[in-house]
Amino acid sequence: MNRYIASGILYALLGTTLFSHCFAFIHTTPSSPASKLCRSHLDTKTKICERVFASSAIGATPFLYSYSKLKVSTEPNPNESKEAEEDPNVSNIDSAVLQKLYPSLLEYIEQYGHPNIPLGSTEGRACYTLRRLKIQGSLTDNDVDVLMKLGFRFTFDYIYEEMDFEDMLGRLLAYESEHKANYQIPKKYPPDPELGAWVAAVRRIGRDAIDVTEREALDDIGFAWVSKRKCGSKFMNGFRELKSQFVKELGTDAEFETLDYQDDFQEIWGKVLSANIESERWLVAQRDAHRLGKLSDARVAYMDQLLGLDWREC
Repeated sequence: MNRYIASGILYALLGTTLFSHCFAFIHTTPSSPASKLCRSHLDTKTKICERVFASSAIGATPFLYSYSKLKVSTEPNPNESKEAEEDPNVSNIDSAVLQKLYPSLLEYIEQYGHPNIPLGSTEGRACYTLRRLKIQGSLTDNDVDVLMKLGFRFTFDYIYEEMDFEDMLGRLLAYESEHKANYQIPKKYPPDPELGAWVAAVRRIGRDAIDVTEREALDDIGFAWVSKRKCGSKFMNGFRELKSQFVKELGTDAEFETLDYQDDFQEIWGKVLSANIESERWLVAQRDAHRLGKLSDARVAYMDQLLGLDWREC
């Protein structure tokens, strides 16, 4: 009887057609020539019953059955990766955007140590979409929690206020030591996007408005307060074009950022906008985005640099 039980277990494990037929013969006609032939074939070819049960009763304890090189056991595999236990369950993610992006976020973390993929790729645009969904209140608390645990940043608008100055200064010096770039770090610097955004924020605040102690520290290392890099976003292209037109109308070769406010600036803006319909449309688009709450604080700060232009009411 024990032999039949062992054969039955082996049949369940292997599920092969040959064993199915042989077992049927052995079980139904144990004394037939066909049954003896099958039994002989299994004994010689597959080494059935390398382990014979001690009794006919099979207890509830785990067992190990050896068949050739195959080992099947109910014992847990000590080498099994715990990664699945540590990662959030993707099936519990609510947003379709995040479900699709999640594997790419893990890959980016493995490569760069963070999940903040910059714009310029499909994955970067998906990150931007997730940030917009959160602003709109369309991202569930569960998805926000998943992203926060990965180290995902929903905004860089307040990075200058949020980050420790000494820490960021050290990271900036390390970047300059490696690249010798006169502190012209890309705003979207993949290995350290926080540093790129922080430097952009420092320049946006400006040398005159920044804390005196921190300004002196940046001056001491020879920090370049004006970036030579040109952001290619539609917003920044429109912003630079508008400043360029204003400087041209003013009749000066000076950089816009170096200008001091004059009483006739408002009149000059009127001339600039009446002569450049595309710039006027761009300006109206920023005004409308701000009224709808869709213009980031960083872009609002840029717009406020347009001295003498009441862009909110244009």
